[in-house]
Amino acid sequence: MRTWLTVVAVAVAAFVVAGLTVYAADTKEIKDVMKEAHGGGMNSLRNKVTGGKGDKEDKEKLLALYEDLAKNKPPQGDEKAWKKKTDAIVKAAKEVVDGKKSESKLANATNCKACHDVHKPAE
Repeated sequence: MRTWLTVVAVAVAAFVVAGLTVYAADTKEIKDVMKEAHGGGMNSLRNKVTGGKGDKEDKEKLLALYEDLAKNKPPQGDEKAWKKKTDAIVKAAKEVVDGKKSESKLANATNCKACHDVHKPAE
C-alpha cells in the first residue's frame, strides 16, 4: 500500500511540474509584451487599437498580450499595486474587444509612466 501511495505522489508531482512548465512557456515575459504591444512608438499595436484603427484581430492580440502581462510578477514594487494596474488594463482591453468603445479607458490604463515609475527597475 505504501509503495502505491509513493507512486501516486510521484505521478501527481510530475504532472504539476509539467503543467507549470507549459504554463510558464506559454506566458510571455514583460519585455516581450512591451515589445509586441508598445514597440514601434506611434505605430504600436496599442496606439493602433486605442486610436480606434485596430481591427478585431488587433484588439484580441492586444488583449492576449495584456493577459500575459498580468500573469507576470512585477520586477519591483508592490505586487498588489501591479495586480490592480494589470487588472484594469485587462478589463479595459476586454471591453474594447467586446465593442464597448473603451479605447480611451484602455489608453489611460496603459499609461507607461504610471507603471514604469513604480515597477520598472532603473537600467
